[in-house]
Amino acid sequence: MRKLSPAEVRRICKPEELPPFDEVVPTSYLGQERAAAAIDLALAMEDDLHNIFVVGAPETGKTNLVLNKLQEVTTNRRAPPDWIYVKDFDNGFLAKAISLPPGKAKSFKADMRAAILYLLNILNLEKKIMEAADRKHKKFIEPFQQRLTQFNLKWGSRKKKTPQAPWENGIWYKNPYNDNDWVGPDELERLDFLNDEKRAEIREKINWATSYYKITLASRLEKIDIQTNMTLNNENLIRKLKEKFLVKALKKLKDKYGPAEKILQFLNKVENDIRVHLGWFDLSLPSEMFKNGVCMGCMQAGVNDCPLHGSRGEFARYDIAIVQDNSSGAVPIVIVPTPEIKKPTYPSLFGEAVGEMMPGGGLRFTHTMISPGACHRANGGYLIVKVNELLPQPMALFIIQELVDTIKNKAIGIEDAPALLGMAYPMGKMPQKAESIPLNLRLILVGDEMQYHTLRQVEGILHLFRILKLKAQMEPDMPRTAETVRQLDEFIKFYCLRKKFLMPDLEARAELIDHASCCAQHQEKLTLRRQEIKLVLGEANFFAEQRNGVNIQRQDIEKTLEEKRRQLDWVE
Repeated sequence: MRKLSPAEVRRICKPEELPPFDEVVPTSYLGQERAAAAIDLALAMEDDLHNIFVVGAPETGKTNLVLNKLQEVTTNRRAPPDWIYVKDFDNGFLAKAISLPPGKAKSFKADMRAAILYLLNILNLEKKIMEAADRKHKKFIEPFQQRLTQFNLKWGSRKKKTPQAPWENGIWYKNPYNDNDWVGPDELERLDFLNDEKRAEIREKINWATSYYKITLASRLEKIDIQTNMTLNNENLIRKLKEKFLVKALKKLKDKYGPAEKILQFLNKVENDIRVHLGWFDLSLPSEMFKNGVCMGCMQAGVNDCPLHGSRGEFARYDIAIVQDNSSGAVPIVIVPTPEIKKPTYPSLFGEAVGEMMPGGGLRFTHTMISPGACHRANGGYLIVKVNELLPQPMALFIIQELVDTIKNKAIGIEDAPALLGMAYPMGKMPQKAESIPLNLRLILVGDEMQYHTLRQVEGILHLFRILKLKAQMEPDMPRTAETVRQLDEFIKFYCLRKKFLMPDLEARAELIDHASCCAQHQEKLTLRRQEIKLVLGEANFFAEQRNGVNIQRQDIEKTLEEKRRQLDWVE
């Protein structure tokens, strides 16, 4: 037995042993060969009961390792189909599930809305017939009016003082000194500024215009009015025209999406429903307003709250609720929690259908009130759940049990909040039910050793490990070899690029590698707790920027470690 020298107590990384930083390829995870092999095995097996529980200490890169492995196996895989919910017109309290090719859900929703807006515009047929008659009138009257204007004359109506006949039609001479004074041929004498010759000339032009109107224009305008009235009174013709426009609008959708049998059935139901509710399309505003789906209700209550066209209005029956959108073309990988899914609650995992409270009391349900959960979005792909966020939830065991049953049954529906809690529905309202969707999901739980054994203790109740047949054990450290030193160097570069830090020089990188051995408390090992390296890099970057440096140097690393020893009393 002998006393060890300082060189033997601590292994030193020499800067010249490291490659130039430009040649280092950044990577987001370190080591973990054993856990990586277990994950590879689970992902290679097609049995959907071989799900994974990744176990390891915090900050060992569990989630990053899983994501990297999933990206490797899903790179060349085709995205699963999209799923949507539509109204079941045979059963108003059921939402029907329909699958579409990847990326088609959004386009179908947009095309469906465009078709309804087109019908809002075109099916207001009576008003359009009247507008067409007005355009024909103008075609004859406007040239006549323009010619009269050359002689300071006007054809139309003027207001009289007698209440029995307040308006009278005719051709009038405009008083050039009073824009509101329109004078008839028998009233020209009161215009003192006109001489007899001018009055005679004006009367002659008025008589010519009157004759032309009565002989030529009046018969043409009367013919237009007769044809218009005949068309409006021909209910059979109006019905056939509306049917033609309706069939034409939906035929485009049937041709584009018709190969999907359920889509074709839904569009046929929509067509029949519109026939029943044609009165909804017979609105009073000009057709230009319908380009944006606007009606009197929209003007009074706002577009979103309109009883017809609002997001919760009657026209919502034709809307499409997207459950799963795979327009990205990638296999879905969903992590819970994320900024979008803050906690792994029952609604966030399995979706919900929350009814809307009506002004008169009671709840109202439609398929558009359905919100999909993480399981819906991960269908055909992978769902990663962090156990440390799941277990503190009030209904954690119930959620886990539901997760097990859902994966085993290979189907998922949506329950609304009152049904989930066993509550009654006010005023006899039935809840919104959603047709189950076939589920093909691989589950990956991420947690530490204590959480793993906690769930093991309640296996008799949950049967969780019947669907979690593989355990991927993460290591807290790894042997210090040339290969693992290279991996740590790659992670250092990855983190600096991600956080936009200054790049460490050779001596700083060597000091970081030595610090990784100190954290592992073994000169032949390197820590896999990435947080240790991240904290040092963050503070060292701060010190480097304080001195206006162009990179992180050894002195910045040493100052960071010294500050930790002094302020936090760390033992290195």
